[in-house]
Amino acid sequence: MKKYSDMSKEELLTLKAQLDKEYADIKAKGLALDMSRGKPSADQLNLSMGLMNVLSSDSDLKCETGVDCRNYGVIDGIPEAKRLLGEMSEVDPDHIIIYGNSSLNVMFDSIARSMTQGVMGNTPWCKLDKVKFLCPVPGYDRHFKITEFFGIEMINVPMTPQGPDMDMVEKLVSEDASIKGIWCVPKYSNPQGYTYSKETVERFARLKPAAPDFRIYWDNAYSIHHLYDDNQDFLVEILEACAKAGNPDLVYKFTSTSKVSFPGSGIAAVAASKANLEDFRSYMQIQTIGHDKLNQLRHVKFFKNIDGLHEHMRKHAAILRPKFEMVLNTLDRELGGLGIGEWTKPHGGYFISFDSLPGCAKAIVAKAKEAGVVTAKARYTLWAYNYQNPDNPYETMSLCPCGGENLGKSQSDKDWKQGCFCTYVSAYTAFYSSEAGNNLEGLYVFYYPNYQSTSSVNPLDEIVVDNTDNLKFDLYVTKQIPMMDTESTDTDAESSTTTRVKVPPTSTQEANYRMSLTIEENPTATGNANWNTNLGLYRAQIQLRSNLNYDISNLTQSSRPKLQQMKLTYKEITDSGLTKKASGNSAQNVLDFNSLDDKEAYDRIYTAKVSIYKAGAAQKNFPDEDRILTLDGSKEN
Repeated sequence: MKKYSDMSKEELLTLKAQLDKEYADIKAKGLALDMSRGKPSADQLNLSMGLMNVLSSDSDLKCETGVDCRNYGVIDGIPEAKRLLGEMSEVDPDHIIIYGNSSLNVMFDSIARSMTQGVMGNTPWCKLDKVKFLCPVPGYDRHFKITEFFGIEMINVPMTPQGPDMDMVEKLVSEDASIKGIWCVPKYSNPQGYTYSKETVERFARLKPAAPDFRIYWDNAYSIHHLYDDNQDFLVEILEACAKAGNPDLVYKFTSTSKVSFPGSGIAAVAASKANLEDFRSYMQIQTIGHDKLNQLRHVKFFKNIDGLHEHMRKHAAILRPKFEMVLNTLDRELGGLGIGEWTKPHGGYFISFDSLPGCAKAIVAKAKEAGVVTAKARYTLWAYNYQNPDNPYETMSLCPCGGENLGKSQSDKDWKQGCFCTYVSAYTAFYSSEAGNNLEGLYVFYYPNYQSTSSVNPLDEIVVDNTDNLKFDLYVTKQIPMMDTESTDTDAESSTTTRVKVPPTSTQEANYRMSLTIEENPTATGNANWNTNLGLYRAQIQLRSNLNYDISNLTQSSRPKLQQMKLTYKEITDSGLTKKASGNSAQNVLDFNSLDDKEAYDRIYTAKVSIYKAGAAQKNFPDEDRILTLDGSKEN
């Protein structure tokens, strides 16, 4: 079947009628399917029923060192359990502590301890002005709930098939001492099923954090959860990599048997350097008299060693693999080639991630729920839409009431004219913005870069767009090629003419140019108070389009070099004055940033002339008397 985008209206209507009938047939079946979390099925739980039989009242309940597992003692785990979970984690038993039934509980506890007691003698986080955490998105919602619970500011880092954006991670961690950690699900990640590449793990190991108490929270929940014997993802062991890189204390590695034996009744562990483990033990001696050693003992007796674990996981795979393949085959068969969605094809774990077309995910979830399927929150993309007034499609923009007189002034000046919406850009260039209430469709900013603006920290060129009224519109920010007057003389006519020509900047000027673009909105007012907890689920009211970050020095070049010119920030400003922000790649994600320079050369916009007319001018073919003003982008800004 051809792509939906290539179908005619008649073909689409015919297809819709067919799909509506199929959907009605599905609803009539009265399905009640629970897909809300990665819950093992009853068949999977039955695989571990032998755990209930390995210990009895007649069993020897002592561990190999002679400690009675029914009694107090052995605060950090019996030796044979350390060996078993050590093999599962690919670390020496001396580098592991056995906990209770939940690795998530250990992670929560580790954050809590860092807040109140600090990490290895460093200042407790609760005494610091600001604590931040990096959160690869999309990611595990329960991780984000922990940092949100403790009031930690979360900075979103985009995920790629190779793992988090390491350029962003390295930059942020090395420059900001308030960043104390990063959440990671490195193998068969939740929810995409990605496994971090060798390069990504080694770059993590070589991190040079500004904070001495920065830690990588390495949640290796799916380390042995393969679907196939002959097609498995490989993950570099992080503790060994950190030790080789001279950063032995950089990581906490968490694991558990929650999706191996019984969820909620397994055993959890943390692997780390000896110094980190001593820090853990120092508070465990006060916190607990010991975890469930009988549960540790029965896991050892049931699984015995890593070979027993792998054999057990093959049984899980035999149950899960047909389900994965059925879903993937159905997606390929029903949706493949239609251009209406993309999906991951993992080799293990519990997740397949489906990305719908922008704006469709909520409707898909609603349709699934109506058909009797309970789903997790969808990972969706909300795109802003272009507003069209059906009663008057030719709504015009009004000019700023200050008439430009506020340019270069501040609101504290006595002669500041109220109601101004002009935007001032550095000391060199100013431009008019425009507004039309809820009818605003697009705001176009064409400006000449000041190539003396080379500081990435405090650039001279700065644009701030205040959209705290949360209007939906497209924002176009376009660097223009400078224009220069050239004079030519006609000797016969004894006259001269002046012509304006483009004078492109040099590649060095473009490479060194820096500017700041800040977009302010109020997500809380639209019901998105927690927008910054997972930026994969949030889109701003504004959509950003720009040729910034591209070299415009060569007009004939078909493929332009990418640059790092724009310091992009998305900032929330609430009615109460609360501010949250996202920057860099996270801000690009929120603003659905798309480069104008991605278009063909003949479509690119570097100069523009904008004429503003009175309402109703379009119906009269735009007569001159209805023209309010013309802005020539090659002359004015």
